[in-house]
Amino acid sequence: MGNKDFSEALAVGFSQALCEGNGDTAGNGLVRRVLVVDDDQAIRMICAINLEAAGFSVLEAADGYEGLERARSERPDLVLTDVVMPGLDGFGLVEALQSAEHTRGIPVAFMTGSTEKSYETRARELGAIAIPYKPFTSETLTSVALRALA
Repeated sequence: MGNKDFSEALAVGFSQALCEGNGDTAGNGLVRRVLVVDDDQAIRMICAINLEAAGFSVLEAADGYEGLERARSERPDLVLTDVVMPGLDGFGLVEALQSAEHTRGIPVAFMTGSTEKSYETRARELGAIAIPYKPFTSETLTSVALRALA
């Protein structure tokens, strides 16, 4: 995807999410928190814009280690993580979350730009609720978050 296509996709996704958001992602007046972990700032920004417009509160982390710390301290309702990142990758992050009692139950979705079957297999083994493939639409992103938090 070229820069122009990327910018247009961001603008379209943002507009659609603004029209859909209602601020009550828990269905009970509470806003649910999503931790987005990705080493690509642009991906974090796209996720944050679209999820916030759909009514979610978004926490961000630039790598698996930061994501682990944020998940431990903030206790998000969902972790949406990239698979491939320097240092601690998404799989390592989820393994660490699952090894601690207080973070074990947090639902996880993996984002990836790769269509490698081994990524999907490993994500499913780790209990992923979804695997949105980059580039994804705002509808896909919002749907993953809503399904995880239903």
